[in-house]
Amino acid sequence: MHSQFHEVSQTIGALSAAVQDLSLTSEVLGLSPLVSHRWFAVLEQKLKPQLGDAAFLVVAVVGGTNIGKSSVFNHLAGFMASPSTPFASGTKHPTCILPNGFRDHHAMEEVFPKFSVRFDAAHETAFELTDQHLLLAREASDCPENLVLLDTPDIDSTMEVNWERAEAVRQSADVLVAVITQQKYNDAAVKQFFRRAASDRQIVYIVVNQVYWPDDRAFVAKWVKTFCEETGCQPAAVFAAPHDRKAAESLTLPFYEESWPPLGEAADVAVSSPQPINLMAMLSRLQFGPIKLQTLRGALEHVLDDATGIPGYTREVRDRSRQYNEAFRELTAANLVEADHWPAPPSGPMVVLLRERWHELRTGPTRWVNDAYRQMGAWVRQPMGVAWNWFGGSPAVDPWEAYREAERTATIRLVSSLYKRLQQLERLGNPVLRQQLAVALQGQSQASLLARIEQEINQADYGQLLGAIVERAVTRTQGEFPGVHRILTILDSVAAAARPAVTIALGFAGGSLVPVDHLATEVVATTVGAAGGEVLAGNASTWFRWLQTLFQGIRQEFVASRSGWLTDTLGEALLSPLTNQLQTAAQVGDSTQLREVERLVLLARRVMAKPFSKVAIEQVGETMTGERS
Repeated sequence: MHSQFHEVSQTIGALSAAVQDLSLTSEVLGLSPLVSHRWFAVLEQKLKPQLGDAAFLVVAVVGGTNIGKSSVFNHLAGFMASPSTPFASGTKHPTCILPNGFRDHHAMEEVFPKFSVRFDAAHETAFELTDQHLLLAREASDCPENLVLLDTPDIDSTMEVNWERAEAVRQSADVLVAVITQQKYNDAAVKQFFRRAASDRQIVYIVVNQVYWPDDRAFVAKWVKTFCEETGCQPAAVFAAPHDRKAAESLTLPFYEESWPPLGEAADVAVSSPQPINLMAMLSRLQFGPIKLQTLRGALEHVLDDATGIPGYTREVRDRSRQYNEAFRELTAANLVEADHWPAPPSGPMVVLLRERWHELRTGPTRWVNDAYRQMGAWVRQPMGVAWNWFGGSPAVDPWEAYREAERTATIRLVSSLYKRLQQLERLGNPVLRQQLAVALQGQSQASLLARIEQEINQADYGQLLGAIVERAVTRTQGEFPGVHRILTILDSVAAAARPAVTIALGFAGGSLVPVDHLATEVVATTVGAAGGEVLAGNASTWFRWLQTLFQGIRQEFVASRSGWLTDTLGEALLSPLTNQLQTAAQVGDSTQLREVERLVLLARRVMAKPFSKVAIEQVGETMTGERS
């Protein structure tokens, strides 16, 4: 395989795969699908099939009416593949000759996307008058394995549908074999057709047919020169075929190669008659790689075009990703969930839990004395409670139910504030953020979110949470402040022996709602005197501050746990899906998939910048299949 063709083929194959990977990665950006881009259709339907290992050349025989076009086609095919008629515009549908097994490896609708392909149809089908674009195809064992031959309707027909079909064939062809005659080389319709071919830089071989040989041979170069000046075509080679109906019908028509460009002013002077050549053998020796690259250059340039090709697509990916990145920064910088002023836990349950945990640490006489006084306190409190209710006093309110109601109030306030801020961002944020917020707010209503949070509040076990926090606080005191713990133990022992009243106070008055600072002051001040020289009275304020810190730490940890729960719930239900999507989309602009596509585009452009080899039939170094006899 031609080295440059192989290099382009490898690069385009890798580029196609990389574009597919990028498309999957960039789905989160909400861009138009690849199939909506014309460059993608060119890449997948034209370039990839035509640059693969099973690549082939499409050679189309084109020309005007009654010039022996089908005869030239039949000589290429080696049999009467295309029917001929003496009537103008008789052939209305193109005929196609394929190598054996071609359709097993190629999709005909991709090779000829504008035609409905019929295999092995009767010859008469070519003359059917129908609006449907038919292509009559058959396989032939003598056809080279990567050569497809086409015979087209007349390009100067009075029927407009024939023009459309001839143009569709031209767009699918790699090489055009232009058949002209002395009478049919300068018609307006013919010139217009080949001007488009020249504009697309298609490779053209000219066959001047029905030449009165050898008398009119001297005029061949002039006819071709006029044809080229009028159309802009630069033929790769020029051939002449005599006017010989019997030879044409028996497929023995000779073809003579003419020098091109003409040999100076003496071009109209007959020279020694050349030897006829086999036109099919000539096509078999075409340099496949350079021809294919030349015919595909337009498609390659379109795919690599900075505005309408892959670079335009990658720029769109990068720009949209940048918008998502800006939206992500805008959303995360907004501090949408601020769970401040969260209600603190009630003091009563906290005091009870601390008392119970401290009592578990007591040993010996201290534990016995406190057990007795704890029991006495329970006996005293029970009748007091009965009497209070008897005289009409209000029953004690469950502190945890009061706290549960306080959390409901705080939750409603926080969720309402969050939705207001999201709606504000939806109005004022960048277009991507507005779109994403609209979807998020529509998918998770405020009422449904509050209902979910309400259910979780009702199921919350506050006592278990506070108990775990108290346990950690006491354990931390033992490990981090052994001196404090030792002094408190001494104070508790002295108080148990000398001051029962202080012992009851240290037991937190059976769970009464004693303020922390008052309780700590009473405990420390009373027990210092009972402890004698063990503790200096001047240190009382130190122990007071420590006890205050302990209580505040427990409260803060509880508040942080509950407010953190709500923040996590709101994030998981509303914000996390949104921020995760924004962040994922923001990362596409710096993805390896995008960089790989951009790298392959640059590589393909460098390969394309190399000049393609000149097409020549004399060089047999790279043949398509081998010469036919």
